Amino acid sequence: MRVAIFFDGKNFHSGLRATAGTARLDYPKLAGWLVSRAAGESLWGAHYYTGVERGEEPKETDQEP
Repeated sequence: MRVAIFFDGKNFHSGLRATAGTARLDYPKLAGWLVSRAAGESLWGAHYYTGVERGEEPKETDQEP
């Protein structure tokens, strides 16, 4: 079975900082552990999502000429 991982970026990041402080996370090891916990055979994809706070406008990074 293929496994896809979806991270809620804001909650993942704040939880990681609260528990691990400044320690670095081994993402390939985490992915392997998650695949094994799901009884999967391979990682199909990993997706990290973030959002924009309500009331804030997204910043324009690309300006059209």
